[in-house]
Amino acid sequence: MACFKRSLGLLLCAALLLALLCPALAAGTGEARFALSSGEAGAGETVELTLSLEENPGLISAALELEYDREALELVSAEDAGLLPNGLFSDRWDTYPFVMMWEASTAAADLRDSGVLATLRYRVTGEGGSARVWLSAKPENVYNYRMEDVPFALGEGRVTITGGEPAHEHSWGEPSYDWREDLSACTASRLCAGCGERESEEAPAVITEEAGKTVYTVRFTAPCFTEQRREVEAETPPEGPAPLLSLSDGTAEPGGEVELSLRLENNPGVVSMLLELRYDRSRLELVAAEDAGLLPHATFSDHLGADPFILYWEDSTAAEDCLGNGLLAVLRFRVLEGAAAGDCPVQLRCDPENIYNAALENVPFSLQSGSVTIRAAAPGPAEPPAAETIRVSQRLVGDSLHGEGAHAAYVTWIPTTLYTLPKGTTAKELFLLGLAEAGLAQSGAESGFVNSVTAPAVLGGFVLANGDNGGVSGWMYTVNGKHPGVTLGDYVLEDGDAVIWHYCDDYTQEETPGAPLYGRWLLAADISPEAYAALHGGGEDPAPEEEPGREEAEPAAARFFEDVTEDNWFAGDVAYCVEHGLMRGTGETSFSPRGLTTRAMLVTVLYRLEGSPRTAGSPPFTDAAPGSWYGEALAWAAEIGLAEGYGDGRFGPDDLLTREQLVTLLYRYARHKGLDCGGSCELTSFTDLDSLSPFAGRAMRWAVAEGLIRGRGQGLLAPRGSAVRAELAAVLHRFSDMILAD
Repeated sequence: MACFKRSLGLLLCAALLLALLCPALAAGTGEARFALSSGEAGAGETVELTLSLEENPGLISAALELEYDREALELVSAEDAGLLPNGLFSDRWDTYPFVMMWEASTAAADLRDSGVLATLRYRVTGEGGSARVWLSAKPENVYNYRMEDVPFALGEGRVTITGGEPAHEHSWGEPSYDWREDLSACTASRLCAGCGERESEEAPAVITEEAGKTVYTVRFTAPCFTEQRREVEAETPPEGPAPLLSLSDGTAEPGGEVELSLRLENNPGVVSMLLELRYDRSRLELVAAEDAGLLPHATFSDHLGADPFILYWEDSTAAEDCLGNGLLAVLRFRVLEGAAAGDCPVQLRCDPENIYNAALENVPFSLQSGSVTIRAAAPGPAEPPAAETIRVSQRLVGDSLHGEGAHAAYVTWIPTTLYTLPKGTTAKELFLLGLAEAGLAQSGAESGFVNSVTAPAVLGGFVLANGDNGGVSGWMYTVNGKHPGVTLGDYVLEDGDAVIWHYCDDYTQEETPGAPLYGRWLLAADISPEAYAALHGGGEDPAPEEEPGREEAEPAAARFFEDVTEDNWFAGDVAYCVEHGLMRGTGETSFSPRGLTTRAMLVTVLYRLEGSPRTAGSPPFTDAAPGSWYGEALAWAAEIGLAEGYGDGRFGPDDLLTREQLVTLLYRYARHKGLDCGGSCELTSFTDLDSLSPFAGRAMRWAVAEGLIRGRGQGLLAPRGSAVRAELAAVLHRFSDMILAD
């Protein structure tokens, strides 16, 4: 839990901006009040309790620990009530005590809502009497949009168990209080004189400084325990050398390489560091940053593409991990050809709040930068001075030739490629260079506007021109996510620019965030055309996702469809899904295993898996017609919290289903069925992990851990890639096996 507060560190700037824009909101203060309801049920029955936020002084984050009498109750589910519509909700089933976390956005509408936060469902396992349910929280885990800890009050509830033995009326003795030796926490307890039952609670101490004394204050959530306070004379901190982060110096000639050492000395117990490195990119190129293993359990991340370059360590809070001194990392630079001789500073920078210890206290540090001395190149033939260069990236996303009919899928024709170019290069020159290297033809760029581009041969080699997919379709480009609004030849590139060329069906929607087609081309997987063809067609089956121990494909698949043969890796999966009514063919004799799927298709499949229950309402989405073929399925999915939509009133039933959306819906359905969803695994073996959306992280870790999804080969997880029907059949077969096993 110590790292929980740090997870929203990047929201600080947004939170401060909100406070400036909304002064009335920023001035609000007060105590957050969380309350639990009570209920009653008989043995074996379920009962619902509500967790409410009665007073909200502007929270953006709360991590609450839920404890209860585990001999009498079993927690079945914890469902977010949607009080914070833009908040991220997490229920940690794998922890004891059970943890619920909310991380709201900093939108003003979210910061003052009060009411029901969550619904908790318990199954009664005891035979009689009553069972206590109570809340606890650490002070640093409840805070507002200004990242300030918020005082809070926590209620408790009780479940009265009807039937069985009558409830015992406890006769409690006076509470006793036991402090930890380091005064970091205190445990309160009391004993019933009649039955010997003990009730206890441990709470952390809040540490303050008052008039030369260190004051430890503990507040308990149970009203039967009173606030405890200890005062200790403050000690004068021992004098010693200031903690230091330092970079060494080095020397190299143009074209050569040099290593600089980053060292940590006088370490007082740091658990997290985020360092920035700045250098002259026209003279130096950072080739590698290697962790030296000083903090053996630290998570190390180097953001090679960032400017300034970022080094980030996050260690565990174990004392033995936090006190290392010595070499932190080795940075290897290459001196660019033609770089001017002389000293080239390599500046080390850090914001004060980005270095802190296990107590989440900022640690002041001294920083010592380094430099690379560039020696003059050895005498040789006279050459003209080297031109200044820039580093830019380029990508081209194409479309199918579908006319005014339904859109199929955006496909990357040229994956993201980095270029080192002379300063002053235009977007037109970059475009022509990229197409020449990829062997693609074009027309129109010479006049400043792209008229057509020829698709890669592996994708069909067709010509896609402006107007081919409707009167307002055509080629456009963005630089750093924005449309420049000038011709190709008039846009001069700058260092670090990211250029994406893309075809759109309706250019009028390109400047309207939220429009149905806005930014949809970004969903295309950033892979080569050859890799895409191997997955979606081109005469080969999609890459198989092997499952050890599964029997060979069932011969029954061949008699269903002409396009599914016995030797296809997915034949048995298709046969299973068809025989159990989960999927149907696309025609009397075709299944279209390489065909793409939509979001409505998956909701309908899960609806069939549930037994097609009756629904009382209609789909609560603006883009879903009640009488549509998926209407009842979508209404059911919305009722049980399976379908949440995009957050703007739309669900996108006809949008292509991505692999991360697939596992997210399956994860929600598994929880609805009461399955054990605690499985998780690291995804670091996948090279495209950065493309995984935050909303799908937990579901994807669960799905990979359970073997539902295994990647597409070559280290690709392809979370935003479209799920083809063969893949969907395989995942549904495995998912059905999981349900039957439970």
